[in-house]
Amino acid sequence: MNTNAEPRILEAYREVIKNEFFPKKGHGTLRYSIAKKAISDYSKASGDFAGTMELMLFTSKMGWNLPTNMEI
Repeated sequence: MNTNAEPRILEAYREVIKNEFFPKKGHGTLRYSIAKKAISDYSKASGDFAGTMELMLFTSKMGWNLPTNMEI
């Protein structure tokens, strides 16, 4: 288990997930499969358990923030 993964790599995967929910332009596509793949790819590439858990929590946080950021 690697706990010293490069922080910029984790941030790059966070951006992939964030862009699914809140892209810079337009509306998010909300494809969970993309977020799930980003988490899986990070886990396989880094072996960083803590970083993988961080991405999982970040994904749920993005989903939780959806109603507060949507216009009604």
